[in-house]
Amino acid sequence: MLYSVVVCDLVYKLKELYEKYEDDTAEEILEIIREEQRKSSTSPDWEQKLINLVFEKTNLLDNVVNENIRHLKQHRHLSAHPVLNELDILFMPTKENARSHIRNMLEGLLVKSPIFSKDVFDFFMEDIAENQEYFPKKEDDNLEKYLDTKYFKYFNKNLEEKVFKALWKFVFRKEDDDGEQFKNNRVINYRVLTIMFKRNRVNLFQIIKENTSYFSQISRNNINIEK
Repeated sequence: MLYSVVVCDLVYKLKELYEKYEDDTAEEILEIIREEQRKSSTSPDWEQKLINLVFEKTNLLDNVVNENIRHLKQHRHLSAHPVLNELDILFMPTKENARSHIRNMLEGLLVKSPIFSKDVFDFFMEDIAENQEYFPKKEDDNLEKYLDTKYFKYFNKNLEEKVFKALWKFVFRKEDDDGEQFKNNRVINYRVLTIMFKRNRVNLFQIIKENTSYFSQISRNNINIEK
């Protein structure tokens, strides 16, 4: 049953992306799956194709979650089909197996917002720029709560690194004459950058150490150097 819930959840997330955010990739995947179902209405092959496409074309499934789904599917097949072991007893996962699968699917997929199956970076940057007036400079705690509720708790390591490096570039490497968006949003971007670093100092400091040439390139603006 859990495997069926996972497959349905992927379909529902793709539909929401297409209908609410007009996501072209989601529409493409849905059309491919519909065509697979038209070819053979009784074949379950489209389920694996759905999982593969979501993994390859979106950010919703990372390597760990994809592997957990594969493991879940193996146990689902062993439990659903009449395959007998050497003792002629039908396979039954332990309660510990079941709890592990449920937790992996909840944390890795089911509670994740569908916006994270597309390239969320542009959406993230537009959101903090448009709503910065609601978070005065002295209210970083409220800003952190907002970001955590809507974004951070869904970030995987790859997405966190991507956002952190981009914010660094916008804050420390872009000049005011590179565009109004960099000038107007520099302060809020800096606040978000420092919140991210405070939340995950060890991992992000390691990223900085591993990419010293990237993070060493900053503009010669005195304010940037001071920060």
